[in-house]
Amino acid sequence: MANETQKLSVSDVMELTSMRMVENTRNKIQSNPGFLERAKKFPNNFKRRRLLPFSLVMYMILRLIRTSLQNEVENIFKWLHIPKRPPTGVAFSMARNKIRWEAFEELFHDSVECRIEYEERRTWHGYRVSAIDGAKLALPIDRKGKLLLEYGGMGAGGKSPTAQGSMLYDIYNDLILDAKIAPLKTSERELAAQHIESLTKQKDFGKELIIFDRGYPSYDLMREVADKGITFVMRVKRNFNAKIDNMETGSSINFIIPSPYKGEWGLRVRALKFELPSGETEALITTLFDKRMGIKAFRELYFKRWPVESEYDIVKNKLEIEHFSGLTDNAIKQEFYATMYMANYAACVAREAQEEADKQREDKNNKYDYRINVNHEIGTLRGDFIDILLENDPEKRSVKFQNIMDLIARSVVPVRPERSNPRNTPRDVKHHHNRKPNR
Repeated sequence: MANETQKLSVSDVMELTSMRMVENTRNKIQSNPGFLERAKKFPNNFKRRRLLPFSLVMYMILRLIRTSLQNEVENIFKWLHIPKRPPTGVAFSMARNKIRWEAFEELFHDSVECRIEYEERRTWHGYRVSAIDGAKLALPIDRKGKLLLEYGGMGAGGKSPTAQGSMLYDIYNDLILDAKIAPLKTSERELAAQHIESLTKQKDFGKELIIFDRGYPSYDLMREVADKGITFVMRVKRNFNAKIDNMETGSSINFIIPSPYKGEWGLRVRALKFELPSGETEALITTLFDKRMGIKAFRELYFKRWPVESEYDIVKNKLEIEHFSGLTDNAIKQEFYATMYMANYAACVAREAQEEADKQREDKNNKYDYRINVNHEIGTLRGDFIDILLENDPEKRSVKFQNIMDLIARSVVPVRPERSNPRNTPRDVKHHHNRKPNR
């Protein structure tokens, strides 16, 4: 256990980016009349004092509801020592329906801006390196079939509601810069274009590099990215371009990809082809022409996109995004953006707790490096996050947060570089397409 002298002071805790996020969120939800008006569906919502006021409903959704609504409400009221009889799960559903999902999207974007403002950015040759990737999200089955009609479906007969999710992820800073949820028919390229538009509007938009997997390359998307002043690296499939197919392995060429549109010159790119340790041949195209960066640099850069896959693992399996508690489009999007917010918050806490853990272990002669136990961290945050938000005394909030940070910093696991975690096939599926509809 850390010594008392190792603990951060109240002022130090308040300077942590993760604590700034808590304070910003709390102030916005409880003290910002403009946010309340934007969040409410109708002007008369949340006018009267009720058992489920606006702030409590917001906090409960941000906490990520992963049990039944009735259990969640009862647990919160018991935890807060509210002497009155808890409202029903139906009452909570009615209260949450008075809040626009855009309120949670706004809080998610606030989390991005807060981390960008207060964290030191890690880059690659001066570039912020991001990856765009999509994933299918299983939705609950409602008896009226509204979600199936809104989003489309998969599984037997296409009757299991499923959404298309997508994220723009800063791989060096463990930060979801943008996130989208859309009907299943929406293409990943279309969502990628929306991410790019969102990125260009950020205050710190500058020297950007985006990595794309092989499902994304198309002339239109490449032109869209290049015209925005963004550098890209894209993995391409065989038969995407004859010149690339005819390249020798271990070579690099510059050429013009012709435009399909009359009167347009085309797009100049650099193509690289190399062999993977498995013996498979890989091809990349990029608009980064720096001769100092050869095949080895690009091969290493491309495989740095792996953290976006890990982030989906956190979002799906640890934050359990597919365990939606609501059965309306509004509720689904509330929980989607609440999860994105919590993913950014958890990553921020982990980054700061890792620094604290490294300090605590710097004098120990350990065989391995140690990293924060993400499962333990997320379980701790989900349990105590709302407690911090509801604490009115700033000093007590700081103490509670320090206790959480200290607990997380002490829960570490060894990093064994020689170990790998291959993806099992077939993968386990928690939310089966043949599950029964919620009542």
